[in-house]
Amino acid sequence: MVRRLRDEHGLLDELRTSGTAVEAAFELSYATLTTPQARAFRLLSVVDVPDLALPSAAALLGLGTDESEELLESLVELNLLESHHLGRYRFHDLVRAFARARSSREDSPRTTARAVAGLLDFCLATARNADAVAHSTEPGERTLIDVAVTSAGLAFGWAGKSPAP
Repeated sequence: MVRRLRDEHGLLDELRTSGTAVEAAFELSYATLTTPQARAFRLLSVVDVPDLALPSAAALLGLGTDESEELLESLVELNLLESHHLGRYRFHDLVRAFARARSSREDSPRTTARAVAGLLDFCLATARNADAVAHSTEPGERTLIDVAVTSAGLAFGWAGKSPAP
């Protein structure tokens, strides 16, 4: 039983008995979502991370942080997301399994890939910004992959150093 419950793809099926299913409760909540809420709910589930910070979630959704925060907080209010720390969001395992199943049915592979690419672009831009601060006095030491990014990424303070050129 433990092995079957560890398999996310069959998890919701295992929690079904005599016409009663956990998934049915999630379906009722999902049916009440607006189109932007439902999209955010599905796309947030596709990355395999314990939680997402607001800026990362915004990059994944392709939205600004204010709009993303409003969407995510509305999902928290509906108990479809959890926020145990300010600006960080996560799924309960069962809800994530439901959201991923909905995403696989409703989102095209291109839509999902575009969302993940937005997150990766943001992460690379953020890493480059951190690298620039860490090596601000010696720009030749910057070693991150030389791939164009469109995101500005998170900015970091210069900790008393002068900004890199």
